[in-house]
Amino acid sequence: DRDVTGVQTCALPISYTANRDWESDAGLVASGQDPDVCDDIAEQLILREPGRNIDVILGGGRREFIPNTEIDPEYPAVRGYRLDGKNLIQEWRNANPEPRSRYVAFKEDLLAVETNSVDKLLGLFEPSDLGYFDEQEAQRDPSLEDMARIAIEILSKNPKGFFLLVEGGRIDHAHHATQGKRALVETLEFDKAIQRADNMTQDEDTLILVTADHSHTMAISGYPERGADILGIAERASDGLPYSTISYANGPGYKPNPSPTTRYNISGDPFQSNTYMYMATVPQFQETHAGDDVLIFSKGPFSHLLTGVQQQSYIPHVIGYAACIGAADWQKYDGCPKEDPPTTT
Repeated sequence: DRDVTGVQTCALPISYTANRDWESDAGLVASGQDPDVCDDIAEQLILREPGRNIDVILGGGRREFIPNTEIDPEYPAVRGYRLDGKNLIQEWRNANPEPRSRYVAFKEDLLAVETNSVDKLLGLFEPSDLGYFDEQEAQRDPSLEDMARIAIEILSKNPKGFFLLVEGGRIDHAHHATQGKRALVETLEFDKAIQRADNMTQDEDTLILVTADHSHTMAISGYPERGADILGIAERASDGLPYSTISYANGPGYKPNPSPTTRYNISGDPFQSNTYMYMATVPQFQETHAGDDVLIFSKGPFSHLLTGVQQQSYIPHVIGYAACIGAADWQKYDGCPKEDPPTTT
């Protein structure tokens, strides 16, 4: 769930783990597991195949890469999480020396990277998740669009092409908090990253695919007046009290009734606040995922294969087929090169 721009130069996942919370060896120990038997996610990413072959890695989670004896370079009160004493950032730098490789920790350093002369890039901008868009300036974090642009500039130098994964992970976090405004703003930021990628590539040789891993319980209710702010009140209900256009089926935005016969009145609520939690029907520590089918948007080579209703496991097969990598039979269609297939897409 990290807000990550990752670039993978092969068709394998970057890590294999039984628990996504095993981001460092501390997570394994907390679960009663042996880090010597199962490598944590950060270690697999930096030291193992195929993670160490990834050319560009940008995102958060810096604390998982440094030992608990070291202070975070940005926040004096924060220490690393690793118990094994490894500094995986330094190990990455040792394996990828300058000037063709670069490690960055702040937005200004990322934007200063000369992409024409850098082939490998690691950027870890926060101890945990990147800030929401409204926090990024104060925290010196890059935007999703910034990271996508830099990644494409570096990867597009490869004559064999590239595979780029961009995740707007904080959309999910905002929904779990029933912070509807933030969820919508984060979606717009994700849209900017998609537009940037589209502008920097050609439809003739680039498959762009946009989807989600699940839905949320946010609902958009009618009937607001034409031109009404989506963040505000839709209209009054049959009890005479207003309801907002946005609401959630469950989550921390639940607001108890002031009496057995009166519903909570949202009239004076600060809807424009980034942290405002929209009304939820059922109290829950975190809003849950929902069961809706999610959309798949695509354009470019073999995008016609992404029509109708599909299982999510079908998507990587389409990507591999379009890239001429993976199963040998995929390499037989006329669009594939006759020599060895590319290692990147």
